[in-house]
Amino acid sequence: MFQCIRKLHGTLDIHRRRQGTAVSSSAAPCCFSSAQYTSPVTTRHGISKRSMRLYSPLVYDTTLRQDMRIQRRGGEVPPCASSSQDAQTTLFTIPTMLTLARVVAIPALVACWCSQMWMWCWGLFIGASVTDFFDGYLARAWNCSTPFGAFLDPVADKLMVATILILIGTVPIPAGYFAGNTWILPVTACIIIAREITMSALREWGAALGPEAHSAVAVNALGKYKTSSQMASLVLLLGAKTTVVSPWEALATDTGLALLGIAACLTVSSLVSYFRGLWKFMV
Repeated sequence: MFQCIRKLHGTLDIHRRRQGTAVSSSAAPCCFSSAQYTSPVTTRHGISKRSMRLYSPLVYDTTLRQDMRIQRRGGEVPPCASSSQDAQTTLFTIPTMLTLARVVAIPALVACWCSQMWMWCWGLFIGASVTDFFDGYLARAWNCSTPFGAFLDPVADKLMVATILILIGTVPIPAGYFAGNTWILPVTACIIIAREITMSALREWGAALGPEAHSAVAVNALGKYKTSSQMASLVLLLGAKTTVVSPWEALATDTGLALLGIAACLTVSSLVSYFRGLWKFMV
């Protein structure tokens, strides 16, 4: 009977606190200690532990467990780390800002290309490639991935790659075995860009069909190999125009073309693989 009375008193106490009524810490519910109500310590989100325990025990416990795990490993609590619920309500996290930086860099890259500022163009593309790695890594490490970031990341990649492919296709191959050729780069660019457009439509259609169809178009190993060879080839082809790589312009151009050809072959292979996975939903 005494325990039931204490529990009832604790429930009324919480209700009064939510209504803004001041209650002494000695009247805390029986299931929590008074230290949890009086401690002025705040979490990394700037919210007092007292408030989090009162209004959202689940978020409080999850946050503390994450902090304790990070501290046991000897690391610092990351600035944007939070529970999955908090992360999804935060639009502009650090990884998302890195992704946005890639989108903003595209007009600057085009301007550098048109002004024949090859070093700036090359540097912007390398910087964009580095942020492509770090935004995903930090989002996983800090547990701050967001739906907006998950949407924007592949869009930024496709916009950047398509822009570079179009730009390098506007001029003949400058050096190497295929020097002066005017059709290899445009044809390769058309193949890769057409594949990306088709894959976007397939993924949207697969998501509408359900989880099984959507999983059939998830990123596979072929897609990752294609992306790696594609990025390496574009770095070499852009670098061949700079003073840093110009002594090896022919070698850089031929190597970049070879990697771009491999990327085009992997592009077609991965598209066929995705079609095979979705074929049973098409017939």
